[in-house]
Order: sequence, then C-alpha cells, then structure tokens
Amino acid sequence: MGMMDQPFTGERFLSDGKSSFMKLRGGEPQVLKTSNVTDLSKASMFTTTPELHTGDNSRRYFALEKEINLPRYGVDCYAYGVLAMGYADLVCESDLKPYDIGGLIAVVENAGGVVTKWDGGRPEMGGDCLAAATPELHAKALEVLNR
Repeated sequence: MGMMDQPFTGERFLSDGKSSFMKLRGGEPQVLKTSNVTDLSKASMFTTTPELHTGDNSRRYFALEKEINLPRYGVDCYAYGVLAMGYADLVCESDLKPYDIGGLIAVVENAGGVVTKWDGGRPEMGGDCLAAATPELHAKALEVLNR
C-alpha cells in the first residue's frame, strides 16, 4: 500500500496494493494508469533538480537526459503522481531516503509502472531511484544509466 498527499492541489494518491487511485478533495476516486510510452526519444522525465546528481551520477543522469524528449525539473514527490496519472514517463532521482520513496512505490507500480534503484534493485531503502511508465522504457533507461 502507498499514499502521497498534495495539499496544494487537493490531490491524494492512494494504492490499495492492487490498483492506484487519485482523489480530489470531495471527489470520487479515479483509477490511475501510467502512459504506454516505451521509447526514450518520446519520453518526458522529471527530476527535482539536476544539481541533486553529483559526481558520476551527474554524468549518468545527463546521458539519460540526452536520450529523452522532454526533461522537467521540480515537483519532488508529485512527479511520481504525475507519472502514475500517465502525464509523465520517467522520474530519475539521486540520494533518496526511505521516507522519500516508500509511499510512492505502490502508487506507481499499481498504476502499471516500474520503480527500482539505478542498479535494478528494490528501492524501498532509497538511494538512486528510477521510475518508469512501462517495463520496456524502464529497461532502456537503466541501460543508459549503467553505460
């Protein structure tokens, strides 16, 4: 299960372990589904800021950014909600803490996406994390990050 609340917009992202939903304050829950993008050249990607990626991670991040269609910065955890709604295709972050990513994993995965560390491992303990709308897109992004 997972949850992320965006009080500014009145959106709450929830996963019951089977599906993911977004509920506006006072509204009915809407089922979430990630986009079907599988090609890096068609993908949009969020990161909080490129400055989060330091050392070798900076090189790795910018290698991925060169392969995608549209980079976007900011929004922190909201990027995972945007991904789960199908309005973005990738989220690439460095040095996350368990509390940064823990509640978001189920929201993305139960909307159809994939979330791992940059080495392909499970992201629950944080670290360098990548979320993607589809398994195919995720595999291509991991390949670029690990060149």
